[in-house]
Amino acid sequence: LRHGWRAALVPVAAIGALVFAAFALRVRPTEPTTPDVSFRDEFRPDLLRELLSRKAIRFTVLLGVVTEFITQGLFSFLPTFFVEYHGYSTARAGYLFSGFFLVLAVGGIVVGNVSDRYGRDGTIAGCMVFAGLGSLFLLVDRLWIVLVAVFLIGVGTCGVIVVQSRILDYLSEDEEGTGFGLVRTVYMILGSSGSVTVGFFADRFDWTVSFGFIGLLCAVVLVCYAVNWWFELGY
Repeated sequence: LRHGWRAALVPVAAIGALVFAAFALRVRPTEPTTPDVSFRDEFRPDLLRELLSRKAIRFTVLLGVVTEFITQGLFSFLPTFFVEYHGYSTARAGYLFSGFFLVLAVGGIVVGNVSDRYGRDGTIAGCMVFAGLGSLFLLVDRLWIVLVAVFLIGVGTCGVIVVQSRILDYLSEDEEGTGFGLVRTVYMILGSSGSVTVGFFADRFDWTVSFGFIGLLCAVVLVCYAVNWWFELGY
């Protein structure tokens, strides 16, 4: 806030322009796979119903809803949480939020590699453990614990990347375009309620309830995984 919000947006716009220019100059165009098919024909409710009839896809949609819910909630309110709950300055909240994104960016590579080596489900479950613990550690009024929490939630939100890979694992090659887009649209629409819900709980109750709810959702996913494994449901 030293120079105002307008000045703060200038470097963002400059970086965006540079990225756009680099993309336009360096990225080669790709050939369309279905150039003669209209968007209306691509949007097929019958295909979506058929995909959601598969129990593995339904379970993956559940995972996608939870991971998107958590991600949306954190993206929308984490800086505000640092300022209002912990009383941090706007600058410190910005540093911590940047650290969260840094962990998310680097962690995506590591988490993706782990999922390829050891499996999607174990990796997603591990991410839920990280995200759940991180959301609870955020409530502790100790800076070093908050730093640990930022690392944990950064790694935990990488689970959304693995969910996308899990969807592709259950789609045929012909379904990977439209089918993936339809399934992803479903769980992203439902998961987008994370911003509204986290904000509502923060206003109606307090930040403890709001971030505690995120931890509860992570626990629900772990319970679902345990039930699926214990009873061999094949989800």
